[in-house]
Amino acid sequence: MRQFVEHLQDRSALKDAVVIEQSCSLNETSTHLFDFFLRFVRSSVVRIGGRCYVQCRGIPQGSVLSTLLCSLCYGDMENKLFAGVQQDGVLLRLVDDFLLVTPHLAQARAFL
Repeated sequence: MRQFVEHLQDRSALKDAVVIEQSCSLNETSTHLFDFFLRFVRSSVVRIGGRCYVQCRGIPQGSVLSTLLCSLCYGDMENKLFAGVQQDGVLLRLVDDFLLVTPHLAQARAFL
């Protein structure tokens, strides 16, 4: 990260900028995370018309947790199935949207 920021400061509008890198990490047990996910799923309420329903299974589409878990699953798939794709090209992903740029037609077809 440091080299990237230094490169930007040397060659862009960030030349006179102060860049601060911030990060946060949590150390949680798998049991604690499982309990959190279980509570999240069991406490989701869906309102349809004038009636409320407690969601018993699954994660509400569009929730922060849904996006996070989707990204984790696709990230794992990306690492396992597409490890060699970026040798001559670029694979970009935002949640479940992929963009593959490659000079190899066969590789692009295999990706589909």
